[in-house]
Amino acid sequence: MCRALDSSQRLLKRQLSVSAPNESIAKLLFKSNVNTPSTLLKCCTLIDCGLQSSILILPTETIENICLLVDESDDLRSLTNVNHLFASIACHIYAVRLGIRVESISSIIQIQGNLFQALSIWRRSRLFTRAQDKCLFCNISTDDPELANTQIRALHNFLSAPFVDRPFSSVNLNSADSLSPPEILQFIQLIDNLGCRSASISSGFSNPEWFNSSSRCTRKLKLPTVSLSYLRSLEIDHHYFSPRQWSSLLPHVIGPNLEALYIRGQPTIQSLSKFLSRHSHIITLHFNSRWATHAQCIRSSGFPHKTLQMPQLSEMAGPPCHLHAALKCLSSVPDTLNIIMKPDFGMAYPQYVRSVLASVSLCGPYVRLEIHLPTRYALDHKLSLNRSEMQALATIALPEVASLEISFPSMNERYLLVCLFFVKHNG
Repeated sequence: MCRALDSSQRLLKRQLSVSAPNESIAKLLFKSNVNTPSTLLKCCTLIDCGLQSSILILPTETIENICLLVDESDDLRSLTNVNHLFASIACHIYAVRLGIRVESISSIIQIQGNLFQALSIWRRSRLFTRAQDKCLFCNISTDDPELANTQIRALHNFLSAPFVDRPFSSVNLNSADSLSPPEILQFIQLIDNLGCRSASISSGFSNPEWFNSSSRCTRKLKLPTVSLSYLRSLEIDHHYFSPRQWSSLLPHVIGPNLEALYIRGQPTIQSLSKFLSRHSHIITLHFNSRWATHAQCIRSSGFPHKTLQMPQLSEMAGPPCHLHAALKCLSSVPDTLNIIMKPDFGMAYPQYVRSVLASVSLCGPYVRLEIHLPTRYALDHKLSLNRSEMQALATIALPEVASLEISFPSMNERYLLVCLFFVKHNG
């Protein structure tokens, strides 16, 4: 009996050694209850009749149990390529095992680590049909540049495939330190092709050499013009871009339906104005101040003032020097504009107040102003003004303040110094 069992096992191994999927099936058969000569001979008979026909006569529950018995992820991945029937079962099991979660109670899908390699198989699984108007967050590795590039390629291939309906309402690509301007433009186009309403591409903060090494390879690439059809909100958050690289990025984006633009970095006023001149319908314009210092502010020099018309602009946010440069480009500031002044950790407090007042001086009487000074700024700076500083700031002409609203998140005596100064200066 033992000899028969051994010979049957050798026969089964020989019959299943044709391809990688067969090898995976052999492994799982030996792990299951195929432990008698008669059972093995039955398996061999099925295989001799043709592997494809034997698979097609198996019940779906049996194939699912076979897939569940596979321990190695690579073997399970091989089963997804056997045929359509196996793929319809194994793809779902593979995606869930690797950790892709699509839940009806959550609008967010997180992709990180090894999950990037599961994207193509997830798309073929019935689990993907649950992805309708979800927010896809893709977190690129910040530890290994080779792994990061592999993840980016996998994501690019995933987004390049045709989709039915609209699986995602937004796509967020985080820690994309190595992406060059042409590659960012490609991803923006791919996200828009999905029908998404929002796109966000951001760098990390600890790997500037990744971007430097990749930019040398893509410097001579011809930059495409990206024409957007669906995106309403676009965020480009790249700490390592130089003004010249921003100039090669923003002018190549055209979005007739864009309503909001969020930027972190140091674009030139020329590139920003060129973008805004084609997008006068923008409603929200934010300059993220998370990494901003005074040395990284947008400079208004070298561009004609009061040339842009943006009648629908209702909210601007960012450090004072960014906003001051943008406001100087507007032919007229909308009366309903809400200005949110964020801190600039590179500015001394008197310099910050002067920059705020200089920005307000460009506005009309109905502009609403918010000033956000976080605890860190209060700890790092002495929030007080002496007499000479007050007198110097008093030379800045401000608009009528009857409708000017100044709000502070934390009303303590240190923040009140600024508020009292405004009242005294305009009273």
